[in-house]
Amino acid sequence: MGINLYKTIRTLGLRSFIKSLKFNLHYFGLKKGCRLPVFVSKNVLFNKMRGEVILDSINTGHIRIGFGSIGIFDRKYDRTVLEFCDGAKIIFCGNCNIGHGSKISVQNNAVLTFGKYFCITSNSTIICAKKINFGNNVLISWDVQIMDTDFHKIYNNGVLQNPDKEILVGDDVWINSRVVILKGSVISNGCVVGAMSLLNKEYKTFNRVLVGVPCHEIRNTNILWER
Repeated sequence: MGINLYKTIRTLGLRSFIKSLKFNLHYFGLKKGCRLPVFVSKNVLFNKMRGEVILDSINTGHIRIGFGSIGIFDRKYDRTVLEFCDGAKIIFCGNCNIGHGSKISVQNNAVLTFGKYFCITSNSTIICAKKINFGNNVLISWDVQIMDTDFHKIYNNGVLQNPDKEILVGDDVWINSRVVILKGSVISNGCVVGAMSLLNKEYKTFNRVLVGVPCHEIRNTNILWER
């Protein structure tokens, strides 16, 4: 299989190993799938397993879905939910960690891209109906909601008023807990988004603190942050 089978089962546990094997064989075929580039927790629920998953590497455990150790959440009962629909593309550009309890929906023909060292700590939601792109070294806290669609269409005299709009998150962005990021949002490199903020437009200045409802830049900042 190209991996240490005993060591991998011992690391993941049997149920997580079986679920990981199912996911990898489904998306990458026998030759690549047996390398288990994606580790999937036993608590992950596959609502739909369609579309295409694209990796930059097939190194074992390159991507981890549904794991984590945030002490305030229940690892046993907080299920991660994945919905990958027809024509969806999910692109991983490097190591990625999607924490336990997270929910990800990539709808028909939508494209969701994760940069290198992307991380969700726990219990956040991403709903992609058109296009969402995360840069490198993006950290997302818990209870964050990101969606590029309003779900329900609104028409005025037959003309659509609220089309889906893509979301772009730059490199080195830290998104704090309970933030809501709506369609059309652009977050520039190096920014920190304060807890419980709401973003609904383009924020073009680098290395800024963004806070509020709706979100605004705190002036005269040129911040750096680290994990």
